[in-house]
Amino acid sequence: MQQLRRQPERTSAWRGRAGRNRPSYPKGMRAGIVRTVTHRPWALRRWEKPVHVGLRCDLLFTTEAPLGNIALVDISERFALAQRVICFQLHDLSVGPYLRFAMMSEEVQERLSAAASGMTATGIKASRLKELPIPIPPLAEQRRIVAKVGELMRLCDELETRGRLEAEQHARLTATLFTALAASESAHALAESWDRVAAHFDLLLDRTEAVDVLEGTIVQLAVRGLLVQADPNDEPVDALLNRIRSEKEPLATAGKIKRSTVSAETGEDDQPFEAPKHWAWCSLGELILKGPNNGYSPKPSPTETDVRCLSLSATTQGYFKEDCFKFVDIPVPTAEQYFLKSGDLLIQRANSLDYVGIAAIYDREDDLFMYPDLMMRLRLSTSVNVRYIHAYLISYFGRQYFKGKATGTQGNMPKINQGVVVNMPIPIPPAAEQARIVAGLDQLRGLCTDLRQRLAERRTRQARLAEAMVEQATTAARFVAHSDDLAAA
Repeated sequence: MQQLRRQPERTSAWRGRAGRNRPSYPKGMRAGIVRTVTHRPWALRRWEKPVHVGLRCDLLFTTEAPLGNIALVDISERFALAQRVICFQLHDLSVGPYLRFAMMSEEVQERLSAAASGMTATGIKASRLKELPIPIPPLAEQRRIVAKVGELMRLCDELETRGRLEAEQHARLTATLFTALAASESAHALAESWDRVAAHFDLLLDRTEAVDVLEGTIVQLAVRGLLVQADPNDEPVDALLNRIRSEKEPLATAGKIKRSTVSAETGEDDQPFEAPKHWAWCSLGELILKGPNNGYSPKPSPTETDVRCLSLSATTQGYFKEDCFKFVDIPVPTAEQYFLKSGDLLIQRANSLDYVGIAAIYDREDDLFMYPDLMMRLRLSTSVNVRYIHAYLISYFGRQYFKGKATGTQGNMPKINQGVVVNMPIPIPPAAEQARIVAGLDQLRGLCTDLRQRLAERRTRQARLAEAMVEQATTAARFVAHSDDLAAA
């Protein structure tokens, strides 16, 4: 039968100290083990006063940043500790393996959290930690618990290793088939590649990561004109571009926008693929009626104000998220020039290399948000389908363009400028075909969303089944242990 015992009855504790060449850090403890890679050379003579030195079979515990990591020392070398680590020296070494698992348990971790304090970094004082009750069963039952947990953890390690190998093999298969699909040069080649994917459909699309790759491939094929058929009755793309030029000319004459100039960067050498013959390449700047303009990031307000300013997270996923904003301290008249209108296109001008240039369409009510300094806003001609342009911007080709044009390094946040945006080459199909491409993308991406949802639901069911099986096994083990104890008595 288990009893709740407080720490001092089983252990003595001492805390690590700060100093140069610290030999251990809280991050050196993960999943109940000590990572010796975080140890550094250290000499006792560096300290003015005597210090405790840890020994094999001691228990280490992190008091903050992070709180609650526990590890049983399994190294033979003597060691000292840095700050935020407490060492428990056990009165009886035989209880160490069980005590480690007990303190890693959800029940004890919840008690730790309840006893912790602090604002910036939550931690627990040694005096409160010593009073923490720990469930202690008889020694024989401790040994059975440790043996069973060890057996289950070895099984988990084996499953993790097997799953990792399966994931690597799956990733290679997915990359091979989807790369071939994306590289299709004609409708016939696309049909052949799709047949190969369809033959392995259940195997390929059994995880959300593969669905993400499929969706990216669909967008890539769509902006190349391989998902919908051309219609000879569509208005020619030249007529569309002439209409946009006519729409921009009065604005350029009035000095409201600059006249578009085709940069050498938008020549054939910068076109990532050969577009269908009835399409045309142009620069993104030729389609813009206003912008691109950088935003403004006022000082955040600690209280609610009349002005909401977006954060980068609002567009990082390639679509607009209205819950990513902060209230800012700025007069409404000053903020008006940065207010967004429905249909505005937002492009991140600075971020990590994986996200710089990521685009999203603002699709909410006018004037609800202003956009920040690290974003650019542009408004396209109403003659072009903004959702088609957005699809190209977030496609593989658009992402590669912005990555290739970004300046700076990962350390100082890569950036793109307005010239990079306006000179981006864009493949333009006839207006009616743009609408068909967007409709096709909506349908196929909707299927991807449904598939991800089903996979998530299946994973949830599997997790619940696993929890039920573990609970059943635990109950059975407790019954057997209790029976053994009664028989021994």
